[in-house]
Amino acid sequence: MAEAGGRDLRDDPAITGSVSLLRQVNPRKAASCVDWSAVDTDGNPRLRAGAFQRASLTAAQKYGYPVRTLSLFVEEAVLGEHATVADWAAQVRPGWGVVRIMAGLLRSEGDFLIGRDDLNGWIGHAVAWAGGSSNRADGAQKALAEHAVWLVAPDPHSA
Repeated sequence: MAEAGGRDLRDDPAITGSVSLLRQVNPRKAASCVDWSAVDTDGNPRLRAGAFQRASLTAAQKYGYPVRTLSLFVEEAVLGEHATVADWAAQVRPGWGVVRIMAGLLRSEGDFLIGRDDLNGWIGHAVAWAGGSSNRADGAQKALAEHAVWLVAPDPHSA
């Protein structure tokens, strides 16, 4: 457990390996997050490891987190409030992409702990943080990018 600034991070046992998590992908960080020179059969860009980079400690602390975190959303909670992931994405961050990653992969590849926090009223918001070695969490970025599935492609004109 990590605690500071009012945010108590606790690994949530309800977020099992089969829970689908969503990660928003910023098109303005195309150099580190997406590669438009390599697209799949649906026209989606190749996802880069930087899409799973945890926030810097300074950025995390602005939100009251005591450690570097990766911002995620529990897909089931999002779909409880919105008709589709695409509808949600268009409402919360127009132009941004959204990928799905399984909680089990975060836990196994990066030894991440994951907890819900509904930050600033964002339904389904969760964060992942290194449960062990920070190096292992950072080293998992490439594997996470390779296994993530595009649900909403970023708008290349938003970059």
